[in-house]
Amino acid sequence: MKKLVFIIERSPYLKHFGSIIDEALKQNFPVECWALDGRSNGGSKAYTYLTPEKVPHFDHGQPKIVWFNSSEQMGGEASRTDILAAFATRKKYKTLGTTATNFRYITIQVGIDTFVGATLDELLASDLICVLSPFWLDWAADYYTRSGESRAREKLQEKMIFTGFPFIDGASQVKKLELRKKFGIPKNKNVVLLLPITLKNKRGAWSKFFSATSPVLRSAILVHGGLTESQNYRQYIPWITRGWHDDRLNHSIRAFCDANNGWLVAKGRLKDPVRPSLQKISDQFIYDDEDYPATILQLMSIASVCIHFYSTAALELAYLGVPGICIDRPSPVFPNQEWPPLFHQLWRLNQPNTAYNWPGVNSWLSLPDAFTQLASLKLAQIPIDHLEQTKYIQTYIDQEYQLSNSSGNQSSAKRILDSVTTLQV
Repeated sequence: MKKLVFIIERSPYLKHFGSIIDEALKQNFPVECWALDGRSNGGSKAYTYLTPEKVPHFDHGQPKIVWFNSSEQMGGEASRTDILAAFATRKKYKTLGTTATNFRYITIQVGIDTFVGATLDELLASDLICVLSPFWLDWAADYYTRSGESRAREKLQEKMIFTGFPFIDGASQVKKLELRKKFGIPKNKNVVLLLPITLKNKRGAWSKFFSATSPVLRSAILVHGGLTESQNYRQYIPWITRGWHDDRLNHSIRAFCDANNGWLVAKGRLKDPVRPSLQKISDQFIYDDEDYPATILQLMSIASVCIHFYSTAALELAYLGVPGICIDRPSPVFPNQEWPPLFHQLWRLNQPNTAYNWPGVNSWLSLPDAFTQLASLKLAQIPIDHLEQTKYIQTYIDQEYQLSNSSGNQSSAKRILDSVTTLQV
């Protein structure tokens, strides 16, 4: 039997592939993970590479781990070996550096990055593009058409299939009762999960303005931003006198927790550590220690609510039945792009019945509302509406999902493997 290969450029990719790997092992496929070796790759993102001690445990056996020093080395091996399919989250030639045709190349969707990180032709180099639901065909076609591509929908339809969200399959491994003990969270507390606003290394004046607490410094940043950028920074002048800044927002979130018997867990990333001011008001802060099931998935599974800033975690939260509160923030400035960038125009929406503002599933607050209203918001005011939850999941995550027969919902991983085995090399 030909083997299945999973391209692990960074260890976090395992959270997207984990359930597919487990299902492939269950079906007795020979499975290999081709990993860029964290022991030989340094740099500022060295912590994201896979190392032997970071390889997770799978329920149905363990894949063979093959270590590489570069993508080019992977590409050379792919050209010589007997592969049924190679799975990746990125475009083919960037990942493997090869035009080899002796195997099928499968792209697994990871949010909007799958589309934003590749031109249409680069994406179409894949033999199969597994996306969550038909919504993403519509979204990608609109994005590429507005980017100047012709016949985008027609071309995408030839390669796209709708397979649900394999990342969510990992929730079946999560044992909720054990997690509270694992993380040291009191049984009588409501877990308020916070995915903090990202300010570090964001281009443009706004992040610097929002981080600063000195009125003089904040005024100077606004003046400079107004002179050098196209954004309307005058609207933020009242924020200076009102004391609306990052530290103040943290205290509003803390007040919301206290009003709801909450235990505040700030989920950080090593590339953007939890800031000292947020550490002080959090009950604990946690980083990504595990990739499958992912730390973030474990925390979401025991959360009573999650506060975030346009995180695609909104999709996972909806699937898990956890209310989400999305707080608005201006888009960062991207070099040589209009502002806000096209993909933010199409994705960061606040109209009702969109990903970040779907009554009964996800709530949306402006930053001014977060300063003035969040502290008085009660969890009882934002319950999950199961009918709306089903509509949301069928729109964004899995068109075949049925809440009334959740045990009968076929795993995304199995659907992906079923589709792959029908491809002809």
